[in-house]
Amino acid sequence: MTEVEIKRGEQITPFFRGRLKIIQKTTGPRFSLDPIWLAHFVRRRAYSKIAELGCGTGIALFTLALRFPRAKLFGIEILERYADMAARTAELNGLSSRVHIVCGDFRNIKKFSKPSLFDLVISNPPFLPEGRVRRTKDPELAIFRYEITSAIDDVVRAAGYLLKPSGDFVIIFDARRVSDLVAELRRAGFGIYRMRFVHPFADRAAERVMVEAKKGKRPTATVEPPLVVHGEGKKFSDEVDSYVEGLAL
Repeated sequence: MTEVEIKRGEQITPFFRGRLKIIQKTTGPRFSLDPIWLAHFVRRRAYSKIAELGCGTGIALFTLALRFPRAKLFGIEILERYADMAARTAELNGLSSRVHIVCGDFRNIKKFSKPSLFDLVISNPPFLPEGRVRRTKDPELAIFRYEITSAIDDVVRAAGYLLKPSGDFVIIFDARRVSDLVAELRRAGFGIYRMRFVHPFADRAAERVMVEAKKGKRPTATVEPPLVVHGEGKKFSDEVDSYVEGLAL
């Protein structure tokens, strides 16, 4: 690992039995498990260029860097502090030659990339509608959770701009808003290829939905068996444990 600056209020968190190290804040918004589900939902294909819209500290993007060792990866993040941590994480893990991070607003994606360059675009966007629910007082946490700087139509539009024809868009979203997500994807010319719901327990309602959509295609959609996070005794299920431990990379 390359030695990089760790700033005040930051820490290095190891993932996948030390194969990956992420720089993140010691307090405030930190990673959730959603990016790990997202990265493992991506199929093993010959992806050469991968982008993430709203990459945060980069856990999903760097997981894909491990899964696709020949791919070039691009992440865009609107919060300068988080984009900086992601860029230093790339350096820390010796991935700077393959992973490029920029600080910017993907609603203005044309400023940062030419169109139709990527085989795969992923996103774990905020999904709580602005104005409909009580908002946290933490401004950074609010941006991660609420549709303040972008809404689902902005995410889908940016993905469509970046993707090559027939390219794949993989997203994780609030299961309660699956109809909103599907409507936006279809409006933007995407076809649903795969869908998988994420349940905290086998007997609980789904909290997340993961979708793979294809640009300019209308394939027959497959709803896969659900991902159940916890088994007995609140321990991770075997599948989730394999993700967290890095056994499924």
